[in-house]
Amino acid sequence: MRAHLLTTTAAVALLAATSAHAQNATWNTTPSSGDFNTAANWTPATVPTGTTFFGASNTTSITFQPFITTSIGTMQFNPGAPAYSFSTFPGLFTSISITGTGIVDGSSNAPTFIVNNQASLFFRNGSTAGDAIIITTAGGLTAFADSATGGNARFITTAGGAFDITALSSGGMTAGSIEGAGTFSLGPNQLTVGSNNLSTTVSGVITGSGGSLIKIGTGTLTLSGTSTYTGATVVAGGTLFLTGDISPSSGVAVGPNATLAGTGTAPGVLVGGGTLAPGLPIGIGTLNVAGNLVFTSAATYLVGINAITASQTNVTGIAALNGATVQVIDDKNITKRQVTPC
Repeated sequence: MRAHLLTTTAAVALLAATSAHAQNATWNTTPSSGDFNTAANWTPATVPTGTTFFGASNTTSITFQPFITTSIGTMQFNPGAPAYSFSTFPGLFTSISITGTGIVDGSSNAPTFIVNNQASLFFRNGSTAGDAIIITTAGGLTAFADSATGGNARFITTAGGAFDITALSSGGMTAGSIEGAGTFSLGPNQLTVGSNNLSTTVSGVITGSGGSLIKIGTGTLTLSGTSTYTGATVVAGGTLFLTGDISPSSGVAVGPNATLAGTGTAPGVLVGGGTLAPGLPIGIGTLNVAGNLVFTSAATYLVGINAITASQTNVTGIAALNGATVQVIDDKNITKRQVTPC
């Protein structure tokens, strides 16, 4: 936590030192090195602070110089551009600030950013992470402030890494997906994830007093850690597979065409047209609900059975089916039948 705070404070202080006149430049097809901060690698020969253009090049692995702040307005990847990767030197203080439109990818190859120990990647103003793949390793920080957004990007935050949206003034943002054993700090903001339809696992912790999580898209988000965010959890698309604990959340709402499944612990749950599937899809198991469990008549309760036992939901409060459909599936997916609730 101390290292995270020191990195954040230093990076924010350095963000004030931005150029008054932004310079645009294109990455050369045959640069002399992979150093972003070497003027000779650009046309014109200056380190850009406005819009950077990337097209065909024989050097697509690019590093940022340490001990300085690199400020960029927009990173534009032209049609046909190869897959670029950007990284920092582990253990050396490095700050990258994206302050304009953000990452704009006109190619079919998403750029990758690797934020290593003692490095920070900030998205500020109204910038977007686009469709980038952003990997934050132990001691690294990827953060969003103002009205910036994660767009449709994939955020991989490993153990000891930090993903932070606490400085947003917009109240929330999107991310294509989140995953990893790191810390995801929401503050009071709303994070909407899943638009890239990937299936990912967060084994780390999601924190935030008043922070909320919304799952969209068709993929599965697995939460296997113990999270402490206190706002709402909404499953609006795909599956939220819970094997960890999100009970500090104010409640889970499961919408139509969405599923809450698993063997973890949830707060009170409202299944409003979606599906509750304890234990599934991995097999027979028990889902714990620390509160009330309420179905609407349009909802489905999906129960797995085998020759010995059945999946179940352990509810500490009141459970109300309210005419929901109960569907039973055996462990070999042979027998399916609907049961009319009493």
